[in-house]
Amino acid sequence: KLVLIRELKKAIEKLKPVQFFNVIFFAGDEPQTLNPGGLLQATQANKQKAFDFLDRVVMAGQTDPVPALNVAFRMDPELVFMLTDGEFAGKSPPDAVLAAI
Repeated sequence: KLVLIRELKKAIEKLKPVQFFNVIFFAGDEPQTLNPGGLLQATQANKQKAFDFLDRVVMAGQTDPVPALNVAFRMDPELVFMLTDGEFAGKSPPDAVLAAI
């Protein structure tokens, strides 16, 4: 977990104020979202919100990315990075994950 959080923080820190972002975790029953209302402008204040969120996030439970992917795609992003251990042990088998993408 620590390596993932550290690398996410580095990536967020490099964002420019003209960029927008969000962070969504898909461990557990419901996606954990930094900002459920949509993308955030990459201001220093929003980056700090993200760092605080990353410090509090709990990664546990089944790995079912489909609900989190649905949340992400509703935000109409230009790009989605999905990090996973590759084990989809939740309700969605790999073909359902590919269909969602």
